[in-house]
Amino acid sequence: ALPISLQELAKGNLDVKFEPAEHREISEIVEALETTATALSERDAALVKLANHDNLTGLYNRHRFVEELNVELANIAVHGHTSALFFIDLDQFKYINDTCGHPAGDRLIRKVADELMHSVRHSDVVARFGGDEFVVLVGDVDRSAARALAEVILANMRRLAHIEEERVFHVHCSIGVTMIGDATVKPDDLVAEADIACREAKSSGRNRSEEHTSELQSQFRISYA
Repeated sequence: ALPISLQELAKGNLDVKFEPAEHREISEIVEALETTATALSERDAALVKLANHDNLTGLYNRHRFVEELNVELANIAVHGHTSALFFIDLDQFKYINDTCGHPAGDRLIRKVADELMHSVRHSDVVARFGGDEFVVLVGDVDRSAARALAEVILANMRRLAHIEEERVFHVHCSIGVTMIGDATVKPDDLVAEADIACREAKSSGRNRSEEHTSELQSQFRISYA
């Protein structure tokens, strides 16, 4: 049985089971192999987590979010429903960083990540794109439901207070929303659309949401030409 187990381990099967050995020397070898297999399995799990998650918040990172978005596009192609993508940017986050330092900013980012996770449904996908930018994939919703969820996020963020050095910072955000009904659209284009809508929300006064439209797309192209 030991040679078979060794062959499986050599193939990369880290779940291989080693049968107890009668001889002490062989038993010690088996124990060492089991320890090695466990260590390799834990290392692989850590590498997978590192590849898919943001180090600071534990949320999905950009790479994993795009994978989830591709899965949702495939679901839309089959079932024909609509979904939504939110691009969320904190308002005046730089002020907290400049006032209290980057560690304070990191603590705020983690608090915002937790608030976002509690604001959306369990089936929704929340990711951090870096800095103070987050994205949320809201599956199988119509336009009115997407708007309602955006308002829930805004309301919860308005109530969020962050204390640093006996100073209270109130966190607001701007949200750009793009509806997903065409399964052939590329993920990067959807993110860009939501980003455009988020910038419009910021330029319109912040602390609000804006939905992407073709007119807004044209305005953006003219403004940034």
